[in-house]
Amino acid sequence: MTEKGSNTTLVRKRRDAIRVGLASLKNIWNGEDFSYEEEVILTSKDILQSTIPPIEKQIAKAKDGSPQKTVNERRLIALQLAIESLENRL
Repeated sequence: MTEKGSNTTLVRKRRDAIRVGLASLKNIWNGEDFSYEEEVILTSKDILQSTIPPIEKQIAKAKDGSPQKTVNERRLIALQLAIESLENRL
């Protein structure tokens, strides 16, 4: 990820948003520190929400009982929990 461009920028933004969401969940579940500003929380929430439609499309295309469908369903649940925890902080 040393190259600059739209692909690496998008990946970096999503990675950072996932870190914020995970930190929020860890704070709720384990009482770990969470010290992000409201602007970062709002941006992270928006980025995480933007990843949901592509995952839903993948779930719709996958066969029932397939590993792809299972992992994407679990990914969707994890994202929804992270988004909910970030919304509660606003």
